[in-house]
Amino acid sequence: MSQHAKQSAPEIIGMPQSFFKKTLREYNNWTRALFREFLQNSIDAKATRIDFIIEDHPESDGVYVVCQDNGKGMSESIIRNGLLCLGGTVKDEGSVGGFGYAKMILYFAHESYRVRTRDILVEGHGCEYNLTSGLDYLEGVRSEVMISKNADVFERYLDTPANILGNALTEIVERSWFETAGIEVTLNGEPLDWDTADSDGYEIERKTDIGTLYVQERQHAHNVTLNVRYKGLLMFSLKSPAS
Repeated sequence: MSQHAKQSAPEIIGMPQSFFKKTLREYNNWTRALFREFLQNSIDAKATRIDFIIEDHPESDGVYVVCQDNGKGMSESIIRNGLLCLGGTVKDEGSVGGFGYAKMILYFAHESYRVRTRDILVEGHGCEYNLTSGLDYLEGVRSEVMISKNADVFERYLDTPANILGNALTEIVERSWFETAGIEVTLNGEPLDWDTADSDGYEIERKTDIGTLYVQERQHAHNVTLNVRYKGLLMFSLKSPAS
């Protein structure tokens, strides 16, 4: 190296927000995936109450989505090395979800986001964020996301973006079967009901490599729905014609 050469300090490769917005198209239904990830994180944090707010925000031409729980919250280390680190995770083994790829649809792909937990506030846009600490203590985590109503991902649906998001959350909760007793989920102040049936209500119970399969046959059924859950939370569902 020449004696006149000068080496810069280590730098980070930047990514435009458009890169993260593309991840929404990689999901068959990103609206359900969004709320599934929020629910996973809250359940892993031992929350017993998870409150959602979904409402139009005319000033920004967006949809305002809030998820607030009463779980154990996050430290600054977890936020920096897990939540806001692409591919990073600091979750315990056996958790429902991780902080890996899914964080892009939770925060980075949208117009703006705020995360408030313990004495910390994160305000961001894409992969750029500001972190403030030393605030008044807040139990659990409160995530606020502004989603653009003009996003082309809404074009396939024949409804308003706020209703589309609300229906996605309701469907996830209604098809879940929470093993942790006493979990309460609300949407705009109203409680959402989940599947309260237990294994005694099913005619067939079979252990498989991916978990326990419960089957209930109904006469005159025109289709069969397979709900795949992990620790009670709906991961995905498949519908097929009844034989």
